[in-house]
Amino acid sequence: VSLGPDQVEVETLGHSLRGLVLICKIDRTDSNGTLAVGDRGIGIGPSTVDPDKEILCRFEKYTSVSLLPDQVELELPGGYRIGDIVVSKTRRSDGPESVKKGEQGIVLGLSPTHRDTHIQCTFPNFANVCLIASDLSLEPSQFRIGDVVISKKHWKGAAGTVHCGDPGIVIGVQQPGKRISCKFEKCRCADVSVAEVKREEAFESRSNPMRTLSSEDWGITGDQLVALSRQVASRYTDKDENPNVYELVDGLIKPLCMAQHVSYSILQNPGGLRCETFVSHAWCESYLQFVADMQDRCSDFRTRVFWVCFVANPQTWPKGNLKRFLGVNPHHSPFAIAICKCDDFLVVRNNGKNIYWRLWCCVELAFASSEKKAVQIAGTLPPSTTTSGAALLKGAKCTDKDDNCTLRQIVKERFENLAVLISNVVAAQAGEVVDLGACS
Repeated sequence: VSLGPDQVEVETLGHSLRGLVLICKIDRTDSNGTLAVGDRGIGIGPSTVDPDKEILCRFEKYTSVSLLPDQVELELPGGYRIGDIVVSKTRRSDGPESVKKGEQGIVLGLSPTHRDTHIQCTFPNFANVCLIASDLSLEPSQFRIGDVVISKKHWKGAAGTVHCGDPGIVIGVQQPGKRISCKFEKCRCADVSVAEVKREEAFESRSNPMRTLSSEDWGITGDQLVALSRQVASRYTDKDENPNVYELVDGLIKPLCMAQHVSYSILQNPGGLRCETFVSHAWCESYLQFVADMQDRCSDFRTRVFWVCFVANPQTWPKGNLKRFLGVNPHHSPFAIAICKCDDFLVVRNNGKNIYWRLWCCVELAFASSEKKAVQIAGTLPPSTTTSGAALLKGAKCTDKDDNCTLRQIVKERFENLAVLISNVVAAQAGEVVDLGACS
């Protein structure tokens, strides 16, 4: 093809970083905005000032700024950076090349095929391999520019004073795995051993949006659920692949959310979205069918804001931290708060397993009843399933033993008629609305 000079453009570094997450490595404040080491931004394209040398970037507090390549750092899926020393959590082999579980490697860059979820690494016996980000962990002694750290000791010097427990930020790496430079509130620069600080995990931070936003604001739009469906279609390309929610969470949602330790809903809506419809469902269903059933039931699906547990809750948090965060009293849990605040309660059934074998779904229905919510029905039941609410409730379980005991006690003490409610909802047809008040 013959093209004129105005019909083509030379690709620069700014082009290749367009749409990717960048970490700022400098402090800057002027009339146009403020930048700080560790700020996360987005590459927009080549600089309008010097397109061959600078990158145009957008940050939260500096909406348009041109920076040199050494002033930013590319953030890869999972929060990894090029040059990070990582540890494999899985095994991988391809002919004579292999990666062992627990083996150390080095991050090379983005995966050429799955840029949202995989990263390219090199290991001693596998020169170039792409692994999903959640199959790797950062070597414990590694600190990077922008990492938030907590001081483990008190010291005082010419640059200022640092107290044990003070938060700081890494501004330089002197010796990888050994010494770093940090900035604290009352100490502009401290060169410390990595043994003198600990990394503040994102889920521990009081500024994490999961802690600053109320749980009724962990909503996601139908449009965003459809966009996730498109990612599923591109990620699972085999015609027989149809991931359920468990597989989707492990294979796609966790890698996407790992860097910020927020839920997928908050990743898409950092300021939060007030939910309108609470969705009760089971994770064993096909995600694509789940979205299709919701679309069939909701005429305003695209713009409606839903509360869906697997995208509302932070799936990357360690189990203990997540349990403490969600609370020990289910009546005060994010589920209960969201059901109270939502306008509607939607039950999405699936043809694989009755959702009321899941104890949490039973209790969600009980909470909806106590809030006098009408229940909308979507999806189809398995070909043969009991309609006995008593039998379903008796056999319903949680994967967590503590939750199982707690929820059983709540059902016994507070919801004597729950079996009747379950029977009525199971007997309803897709498209019907069940008035729980009339079932009481």
